Amino acid sequence: ESLLPPPDFDAASYPKGWLIGKKRKLVNVDVVESMRRIAVQEMNRKDREIDGLNEQLEEDARCLEHLQVQLLQEKSKRSEVERENAMLQEQVSMLMNMLQEGEEGPDDHEP
Repeated sequence: ESLLPPPDFDAASYPKGWLIGKKRKLVNVDVVESMRRIAVQEMNRKDREIDGLNEQLEEDARCLEHLQVQLLQEKSKRSEVERENAMLQEQVSMLMNMLQEGEEGPDDHEP
């Protein structure tokens, strides 16, 4: 509160390098400019950080898409292998039945 200038304070009589800031407090122009530069640098740093994160996100999305394609291919391969296995199992069962029938057949016809 001690930095508040009186209501009739003449702007021309401000000390050099000072001006009235928020809440009618006197602020040093150099300090304000320094703070502004720091804020701009921080915003630029954050922008670069966001750009880097966006690039990483895009790369991750491409990788995820690639993995999803691979997963679909693997599922398709697995389904094909399962179909082949089922078909082979049926053939094995059929052959086993034929063998059993072949072994049983001559025994039935013997006197």
